[in-house]
Amino acid sequence: MDATMRPMSLPPEFTNYAEEHQLFELMKFLIEQLLLKKPERPIEFLINILTDRLKEVVKVIIFGPPASGKTTLAKMICEKLDLVYLNEDRLLIKTSTCLLDEAREYQVENKPVPTDLWVRMLWEETERGKCKRNGWVFEGVFSTREAIAKMQQQGIHPTHCIFLVALESILVERAAGKRIDQRSGDIYHMTFDWPLSNDVKANLVEAPGCTESEIIQKYLAYEYALPGLIQRFKKNYKNINADQPKGDILSKALCFLSRKPQSMAPHTPRVILLGAFGSGKKTQAHLLAKRFQLVNVSCSQLIKQAVTNETSTGLIAKSYLDQGLNCKYQKPN
Repeated sequence: MDATMRPMSLPPEFTNYAEEHQLFELMKFLIEQLLLKKPERPIEFLINILTDRLKEVVKVIIFGPPASGKTTLAKMICEKLDLVYLNEDRLLIKTSTCLLDEAREYQVENKPVPTDLWVRMLWEETERGKCKRNGWVFEGVFSTREAIAKMQQQGIHPTHCIFLVALESILVERAAGKRIDQRSGDIYHMTFDWPLSNDVKANLVEAPGCTESEIIQKYLAYEYALPGLIQRFKKNYKNINADQPKGDILSKALCFLSRKPQSMAPHTPRVILLGAFGSGKKTQAHLLAKRFQLVNVSCSQLIKQAVTNETSTGLIAKSYLDQGLNCKYQKPN
């Protein structure tokens, strides 16, 4: 490559190397971390990230009306993907002493813990240990657009957002049969998910705040805040119907979480068209090549060229063509 020539053209090997080793994604991740964390020593900060081999992890936040199954889904996702489950109670247990004391002061006075304090506790927890290495699932606490805005300003940006959807009548019915294990905190239901163990049954109690009037009030408040929440996560959210077996809900959630966000990095498109004889593969290949300026590689054309040039592969293909058979793949010597 001659640096004096203009315009300069990069050899294909350069772009192939960058695509193979995901250099564009790496640079995007490093720049994101710089902008979010704003370290005083950026070079040292970047070196530590590369040294610790940190990577972008799955960060999920789950929204939904009361009794829609947010906690159950969050725990199933954590168990399946080895993530950390976070909610209001977990934050109060795991947070540092100074923040915990500050939160306890509000609770002793029967005052709600301010959103700013919840955000600080969540940020502190997501920046250490398994949360930082593996990822996390968060549900509860933040239910307004203003609270989510403060969370994002703090530098907490979920990679995926799940909204559980259900009718009000279904939620009221669910809430009536909701039971909680006093020891483990696991949630069960008298109709849909009754435990088999007698020991667990003996420790079940009615869930607080599950009367019909309370559920309707919470449902209306959630529906009022829902448009603002969706607006905040419009690029990475999914609605899932909560009125179905929890295994189906988990399957749809995992399918959503397995999808990587669309990358803006340049890449070389490689397309394979498969289909039965007469299905229009050649026509579609021609249209794609014309639309996206791709190289149309026809297998039949390659075989004919190899036979005409009498290459080793062409001689093998000719024996099949003479018999009127399709060519079978055989690696040349």
